[in-house]
Amino acid sequence: MNKASIPLTQPLRFLGASVAALSLLSSASAAEINLPASTALPPGSGIDTGWKVRTVQAPIDATVGNSLIRAVRQLDRTLTDADGNVIANEAVPGPFLDGGYYAPTLSFEKDGGVVLGTLFTTPFPGIPGSGTHTKSFAVEAVGWIELLAGSYTFGVSVGADRTDSNDDDGYVLFSGANPRSFFATPIGSYERTVTLPFGGNQQNTNFFRVTVTEDGVYPFRITYWQTDRGANLNFFQVLDTTGEYILVGDPLRPFDALQVYYTFNNGAVANGPFVAEISPLPGAAGIAASAPIEVVLKDGDINTIPAGTAINDASVKLYLNNTVVTPQEKVRVGSQLRLRYNPSATRTTVDNLVRVEYADTAGLKQTNSWSFTIALQQGAATQVTGQWDFDSGDLRAAVGKALQYVDAAHDGPTGSAPDKTQFGTTTSFGIPDIAGVPANVMRVPGTLTNKVGYVMAHGIAPNGGGLRVNQYTITYDIYVEPSGPGAASLLQISSTNNTLGDDGDLFWQGNNFGQGGGGYNGTGAFTAGAWHRVTAAYDEAATPPVVTKYVDGIKQDDWTANQGLDAPRRALLPFAVLFGDGDQDERRVMYVNSIQIRSGKLSDAEMVALGAPSAAGIPVELPKVSNVAGQWDFERGDLSATVGKALQYVDPGHDGPTGGAPEKTQFGTTTSFGIPDINGAAANVMRVPGTLTNKVGYVMAHGIAPNGGGQRVNQYTILFDIYVE
Repeated sequence: MNKASIPLTQPLRFLGASVAALSLLSSASAAEINLPASTALPPGSGIDTGWKVRTVQAPIDATVGNSLIRAVRQLDRTLTDADGNVIANEAVPGPFLDGGYYAPTLSFEKDGGVVLGTLFTTPFPGIPGSGTHTKSFAVEAVGWIELLAGSYTFGVSVGADRTDSNDDDGYVLFSGANPRSFFATPIGSYERTVTLPFGGNQQNTNFFRVTVTEDGVYPFRITYWQTDRGANLNFFQVLDTTGEYILVGDPLRPFDALQVYYTFNNGAVANGPFVAEISPLPGAAGIAASAPIEVVLKDGDINTIPAGTAINDASVKLYLNNTVVTPQEKVRVGSQLRLRYNPSATRTTVDNLVRVEYADTAGLKQTNSWSFTIALQQGAATQVTGQWDFDSGDLRAAVGKALQYVDAAHDGPTGSAPDKTQFGTTTSFGIPDIAGVPANVMRVPGTLTNKVGYVMAHGIAPNGGGLRVNQYTITYDIYVEPSGPGAASLLQISSTNNTLGDDGDLFWQGNNFGQGGGGYNGTGAFTAGAWHRVTAAYDEAATPPVVTKYVDGIKQDDWTANQGLDAPRRALLPFAVLFGDGDQDERRVMYVNSIQIRSGKLSDAEMVALGAPSAAGIPVELPKVSNVAGQWDFERGDLSATVGKALQYVDPGHDGPTGGAPEKTQFGTTTSFGIPDINGAAANVMRVPGTLTNKVGYVMAHGIAPNGGGQRVNQYTILFDIYVE
């Protein structure tokens, strides 16, 4: 297949700008990667130059995540909606049999704006799709680059927006003997580097330094995803001599651009069958024992020279802990073979090793293995992996690894900062004791700089079915200085080093805490000038994803805005920064007595039991609590929950706070309603109208899963403290 026979998606555009200005970006520190020669094809194996590009797009009303997992499943057509239906693909198909396109370079831009100045750009292949919009699409680009032994600097630029939008483009750059394989090695991924945290439609650029020890044709794959707003994708090399950017494979630079090929010789493995998806993911922790083991195998690409081979379905074997198992489902869907095995929910082996073996129709055999751990039913639902109590006057840990200064030369014990991190007691700092008891504390400076913060190696393995830590609970015993800026960062998730311009991801603000639109709902209990126990319990794998917030054992909110599996501002990388903020604002002096992080999400009942702060710090062993799924105490004068979800009015237009009923639900006290106190004590109560209508009532989302062997909740207990007129 000759490249001349495949049309370009659109005419190229040349966008001029100053090369000298752009070359400043290449001075950024580039990650170092060594590509093994075993993954390369022999020199001269390439046939047709260019990239094989495939695009898929969800309908505008579909809800999709903003993560690699979503992009992979969308590309594989295994991404489903809440009802289990496969999300449709609206992208305009290209000339290849699988709907792919040929592209000489990877330099795409959604809106036609300037991207890195001197680089050519074209619209994304297949976008806009049949739905005439430019949202929610994913792209896979595969090519083999001819490299001589030596080192190369590559750059990837994608779109970024203001931090509150939470929808920056994302990508992962892979290399492997078969670059399409799930087990190909990630050699680069999105890290936010733009310096305008609240700027729109920005270009975010990352650099990677690649070294090869032998000449060869090396495989590369970029998986890219976009959700909303601006979008661009550019893959280029940086000339060591001048710092100039050149698109990989640029046909207008035949003498200095690296050559890339989408067809080749000698490619039995490179173009053969591969593992496209697996679940649970490698290294995942806390997986339910009953969770299925799923594998998606795909045939080789038939659009190349030579054509890829297919899977020999009869050859496929699945092993769990070195014992062959029989999948309950083994289904072929087009070019995919999907396996599903339901292991015993009562097994007690925590460490699980999975292996899949398969061969292609030419007899070439392949094997892939991975491991994960399960949570035993009798084990704790959460586990403390890090705790810092500052009793030793430094950053050492009571549990887990010591914290590290973001910039020890600035803020460390011998740092140059005039106002540094300090350690002492509530007495020595002249602040209130905790519940009347003096306590050891750390003082966090309020200096407006990104050089203050503490790197936390939390020790939690990826969970929740994603590549990041999606289920965890972080708790602070903390005192916010009464005066200072109106907001102050508690946690930086999306950057592990307070990258300049990267906003924090959890803030104290206005006596509440959270981030972004809808993130600060609460009772206003997190007041400055007082000690509080503040807990944020994350479950980005839930439906819907949620962060549940408590202050002093009182529920503030189930925060659901801008959440999602592997969400960059919610789900943890291996490191995070306590009190970190990269845009050098939103800081206030704080004192902290104890910080704790747990794998898994604490239940509402457990956070109620944690209660208020104490000088002894946050308990590692939780108080034993009953399995309360919902409780409503009417302390706030509304339908808020103490545990679980708030009640809802059956007909708020009739009985709600602004409803039209002459006699509505009311909130007050036993005294205000003129009824007896409870055991001699006045109490907050809700008055339920006695009106003869079906418009009065309170819908209870109890949160209990079906049990007792049926499809409904057959085993439950409900209690009322109640007074009947």
